[in-house]
Amino acid sequence: MSIVGDIARRLTLANPGLADPLTGAGVGNPQGIVGAPPAGGGLAGLLGTLMGRTPPALPLGAPAQLVVPAKPGVFSVDAAGGGDTVSLRDAAFSAKSGDQIVVKPGIYAGPVEIVGKKIRIKGVASDPGAVAIKHSGRSAAIVVREGGLELDSVRVLFGNSGEYPPSEPHGALYVAGSSVLLRNVELGSADASAPLIAEQSGKPTKIEVYGGQLMGGQANAIFRGPVRVKFTGTQFDGYKLPVVAWLDAAVELVDCRFDSGGLASINAYEGATASVSGAQKLRVDAARGKDATTLEQSFGGAKAAIARGGFSRDIFRRGRKPGTIP
Repeated sequence: MSIVGDIARRLTLANPGLADPLTGAGVGNPQGIVGAPPAGGGLAGLLGTLMGRTPPALPLGAPAQLVVPAKPGVFSVDAAGGGDTVSLRDAAFSAKSGDQIVVKPGIYAGPVEIVGKKIRIKGVASDPGAVAIKHSGRSAAIVVREGGLELDSVRVLFGNSGEYPPSEPHGALYVAGSSVLLRNVELGSADASAPLIAEQSGKPTKIEVYGGQLMGGQANAIFRGPVRVKFTGTQFDGYKLPVVAWLDAAVELVDCRFDSGGLASINAYEGATASVSGAQKLRVDAARGKDATTLEQSFGGAKAAIARGGFSRDIFRRGRKPGTIP
């Protein structure tokens, strides 16, 4: 570990309350770095921040490492050590708006956080399963806030089916106040978390998904607030709820496939809208009332209490500020 990293670690141990214990809000990247010493600043740069110019770096885990790519604007990530770095988290932390991260086959640890910038992450394998991002525990596997992400040919997995107690319900990809484009991406959850979770947060949230697959969770995707989402040619694998949309979210599904039997339906309520077109069409359960859900509409008022205290509302916890990880 570098001297700078060791100092940052000691600061965290001495000041455990400085980072949000649930969401990591204000932390800045998966390793908990708000900022980093200026380029070339080294220890002097860090000490300058400690003297009051900016908040110090506060790692939740191992401190992030700045990566300088061999080709400006293009980061090469290779788990085997043949690229600019073996850490996708470090590459995402180091990248600037407009940069591209090329990821070679391998398994990469999350979480990966993208805040206030727009970048592209592309797996070089034709099979998205060859490039995998895995994370279990606090935070989603990938978090995009107030920025943008193009994600191509990657598998993102959250949770661990053998884990007890299970991870917090954060999902594979969490988006707030951002524009996201997914191509040939697989998102999966090994527990109750929805693989894809998105909401509005200051800036508009727009998501476009082409191909790919959403797997697991009690719902494959949950959207809250005036979020705009379009799926084209995507496969949903789940028991009953491919999509839950509420509070003015608008979801469009075109030529998608639903491997969930005849019980599945799209749940849209409290001002949300959903449209399904193509050869395989699911029923859209629209709101009858404030707390209408698929359960309530299918089985009547006797199940309303379950619906009101149910999964989608648990993901977005009370008291949580929009834009922080659920």
